[in-house]
Amino acid sequence: MAYDYIDLHPGRGPLYEQLYEALKQAVESGRLPKGSRIPSIRKLSEDLGISRTTIESAYQDRKSTRLNSSH
Repeated sequence: MAYDYIDLHPGRGPLYEQLYEALKQAVESGRLPKGSRIPSIRKLSEDLGISRTTIESAYQDRKSTRLNSSH
């Protein structure tokens, strides 16, 4: 799994918000270059062991704030 920029902590707030923040910080820090592809909802769900709905919610937040990556 190559998602070293994603560090989720159940019980520390909604996972979709944590995931959104992890993606945002990864782009802002350059760990995830702007314009790079992020994993599909299904792939990330399988790899992280969290629901697709959670991933989709984080991706929707990303789209609504125009974080500059595509999935």
